Amino acid sequence: SYYKSRLIRAFEISEDIPYGIIGGLTFGYLDDEYFGRTYLGANVAAAKYFDKLGYFSGTLMAGGFYKDGKVSQGLFEMGLFYYTPLKKINLFALRNFAHINYQGAITEDVEAKVNFGDFMRNLDQKDISGQSTLVLNYEIVMFSPWFFYGFRFAPYLFADLGLISNSRNVFYKSNFYSAPGVGIRIGNESMAFKSAVIGVGILPNRPPEQGSLFFILSIGISDFITLLEIQKPFILRREVIFPY
Repeated sequence: SYYKSRLIRAFEISEDIPYGIIGGLTFGYLDDEYFGRTYLGANVAAAKYFDKLGYFSGTLMAGGFYKDGKVSQGLFEMGLFYYTPLKKINLFALRNFAHINYQGAITEDVEAKVNFGDFMRNLDQKDISGQSTLVLNYEIVMFSPWFFYGFRFAPYLFADLGLISNSRNVFYKSNFYSAPGVGIRIGNESMAFKSAVIGVGILPNRPPEQGSLFFILSIGISDFITLLEIQKPFILRREVIFPY
């Protein structure tokens, strides 16, 4: 089901926040020109809001192909998400958000390697991969009383911190990446898009060909609580299907 809440990622808009428990199984068969493979995956997620502690949610997912009784391209993913109750300081209101995501290869196939995906913003990852990743995304948002011709403003600070390793132990000989920055959310109930985000960040550790500075410009409210979505059957990492 859903809680009704406000001042999470939007301003005066009523927001639906999911809670409860959900689980799923995925079974399929890939019929290739040369051979076929069976796919089996499972996922479970839960969430609940506590008045004095805040909102907690978590998910576990695993999946892989089976051929001749052996697992191939097996992957495991775990996510934890949390945000604090709204803390008011004079006319301002603060929330903290934190998301931790772990990905790891169940098998040692070259094709089962992972990268940070969308959890590390704006990092060029075409040459970055490993057997495991661990990412922490943190934000603190200040909903301000500032009002200008219908526009409201919420400055925020963010930091993405990630480890990636060629071992299934993510702390073993891992490489560290980060993406800290600052931005502002702008809301206007009279506009069609309701909300916009402007921000800037830096990439201290990055590929040599990528610049250190990046900019954020997006329209609409970000869909950040997705752990309890009911989804159609899916392969955990679809890009691993065809490299055998």
